[in-house]
Amino acid sequence: MARANTTSEYACDFEAMESRSLFAGVTIITHGWTSNDVEPPWTGAMQEAIATRLKAVGQDATLVDWTIEPVVGGSLQISSGAQAGPALAQSNSGELIVDVDWTKANSLFFGTYFPTQQVAARVASALLTPGFLTSFAGELALASLPVHLIGHSRGGSLVASLARQLGEAGVWVEQLTMLDPVPMDSDEVPLLTRNVEYAESIWQDYVPLASGSPVSGAFNRQFTTPDGGYGGIQGPHGDTHLWYHATINLGDTSDGSASVTFTERSTWFTANEQFGANAGFAFSGIGGLDRARNLNGVSWDRQGYATRTEATRSGAQWPNVGSIEPRNGWTVRAGDVVPVDFLHEDFDSAAECRFFIDRDRNPFNGVTGGIGSFVPPGASDRAFEEAFEWRVAAYAPGEYWIGAIIGDGARSRVEYSDRRVLVQAGASQGAHQLFAGSDQELSVGTGGGDLSLSFTTTAGHAAAVHHATDGVWRAALPLQSDGGTGPSVTWINPSSSRQFVAKIQSSGLYISERAASGSWSSVNLTGSVLGAQSITSQLQVMISPEGAVHLTGLTATNELVRYIQTPSQGGVSGAWFFENITRDKLVAYGQTMPTFDLETPLISYSTSWGGLNIAGLDAAGNIWSIWWAPGIDHWNASNLTAAYNAKPLAGALAVYLTSWNGINLAGLDEAGRVQVTWWVPAFGGEWRQSDLTQIAGGALFEDGTLSAYVSSWGGLNLAGRNRMTGAVEVYWWSPQRQGLAQEWSTAPLSQLVVGTPALDRLRGLAGSDQSLSVFGTTVDGQVGRLFWLPGAAWKYENVTLGATWL
Repeated sequence: MARANTTSEYACDFEAMESRSLFAGVTIITHGWTSNDVEPPWTGAMQEAIATRLKAVGQDATLVDWTIEPVVGGSLQISSGAQAGPALAQSNSGELIVDVDWTKANSLFFGTYFPTQQVAARVASALLTPGFLTSFAGELALASLPVHLIGHSRGGSLVASLARQLGEAGVWVEQLTMLDPVPMDSDEVPLLTRNVEYAESIWQDYVPLASGSPVSGAFNRQFTTPDGGYGGIQGPHGDTHLWYHATINLGDTSDGSASVTFTERSTWFTANEQFGANAGFAFSGIGGLDRARNLNGVSWDRQGYATRTEATRSGAQWPNVGSIEPRNGWTVRAGDVVPVDFLHEDFDSAAECRFFIDRDRNPFNGVTGGIGSFVPPGASDRAFEEAFEWRVAAYAPGEYWIGAIIGDGARSRVEYSDRRVLVQAGASQGAHQLFAGSDQELSVGTGGGDLSLSFTTTAGHAAAVHHATDGVWRAALPLQSDGGTGPSVTWINPSSSRQFVAKIQSSGLYISERAASGSWSSVNLTGSVLGAQSITSQLQVMISPEGAVHLTGLTATNELVRYIQTPSQGGVSGAWFFENITRDKLVAYGQTMPTFDLETPLISYSTSWGGLNIAGLDAAGNIWSIWWAPGIDHWNASNLTAAYNAKPLAGALAVYLTSWNGINLAGLDEAGRVQVTWWVPAFGGEWRQSDLTQIAGGALFEDGTLSAYVSSWGGLNLAGRNRMTGAVEVYWWSPQRQGLAQEWSTAPLSQLVVGTPALDRLRGLAGSDQSLSVFGTTVDGQVGRLFWLPGAAWKYENVTLGATWL
């Protein structure tokens, strides 16, 4: 989540609101100074109001009262009273709401007046001690759960001190709510520490000797309309906790001493606060139904604006986990490999983190199943962002929460995602087998941040897969076979940003266009373009710099032809034209049409100056280039291998073009060495050949597996299958390596990404979103993708199985 600037403490810069369910957590509510040992009724009323709010959405809650009082010797003891509601293992929410009564430790009636930090120490001990509340969590320490602290007046000082003391033990605090905080005498002045994710102070300054204050690093909401509520000279001080109560119970309500009606709601809350529905309790990460936190109160390392002080750590430190979120969206499919991001911290040791999915947000009444784990290399002195790969199994389709439990022995913490993830069934009707047994090639394209993929199924249909910026793969069969089994190619039009697929059919060359809605429409170009001939093999696509699309291929008589679509203008697609290159632009000008080896695919490419090129090998392994450049009225055919005494090649060619206008035609010799036939403007009309395997000290590749791609920053890449191991490896060069003794290097991608299956028919692609991808097919007919994004490690995903088939 990106930060944005705010102009005042009331600026409406919020995290997006979203529907929430409730989950295991501990909410602490406490009062301030009292003149006797009678606890004010508002704390119990707030406790009941939260339980009622939960009940309205089908969630239960456990309520308990804790009492803190002096004992002989001047110390304090804490005891737990009767419990209402289910034990944790029987709860459908795991929500514990604690009312802390410390009137006997701060009243004049008993002549006792303990500083708030001393009282907070007793509460901290209860939270950190396993088994303190055995009927609730057995041997579990309550600090294992997310914590929300709410305190009024001196209680605001108490909960701030409690948050700091939990920080000394390394425990993250989900939320700290200070209601008109007023520290007195030797009470601790609120100072926010980094372990507090979100803090807020609701304060007023109308009451002498009982006015709260803003707190640095918190979202500070000043209460400026004190009419109604408690009334009287002391009324505004009590109205701050009544204001918060009104954000829990959204109707006419009472806290046992004062009431809130529509009159108070219409004056106490701003328009953005929606009569209390978008304020206070709505920001709660534990008991709230929605979370729309003001970023001024969110700590900096949780992507907010608030700075924090580091707690003085003491004793064994607790591990923490949070901010769990699937990277590519909240819909997944059986068979997906889903990167899940999260934050973790353990100051003094390495802590194992285990992830699971769950139908509710209480892990102690059972979970659906484990989905992954992560073990950091060592201790961390701050919150680190990491990710694990969730290989989605065939769970029952539906919505699940992603949960995590992190532990380092005696201490553990539990956290859930903020939203449910929708798990869908895998590809239907055997869609993952559509490629099985086919010898057709993959085609890939990119544009506008999107990726496109196409292949021909075993039934001869054109399968199209689209990957948009939302991270979801969507697949369809836009062109059903009419009996033809020809290949398909895909591209994204640079003018319209729409995906296209072209496929050879029995009745001609068809193209299909994907609309913004995801629907497809098709047309037979051969039947609709004047003078067109059918392409029967070697279908290729290239896009020239001005945006024209060229579909090239061979006819049944081995003539090279092309269909040309002019660039789109004003949102209107360009017109299609046809040209027989062999007959009209080659032979007619005294050029000889080469005899290509039809067992190896041709390649096509357009240079930065608008030159058009189709290249391939003849039966002897010679590179033939058929080319045209602006200003020339015909095409030319050149035998680059014979003309420049280069080494014959085997298998398919791959092309990569450099930012300095270099042209590089890569291929393999009989031994599997990568040979590059290359040209730069300084050579004039000459070409050269280099043994890249010798230069880089790289692996030998299998015939027909070579693919090339160039990154947006000018990095050059050649991917292939290691002839000895079958693993995917890459020869790579980047501008930063210029001047090194060995500028080219190699990387074993399959070994970098554990669990990558053997891939064949490789296709490299540098996305316009700066991603790098190597696509390939598995032995059982699935399409896989090794990919890299800036700032992340290489990953693997099963595209065909994981895609949403439309």
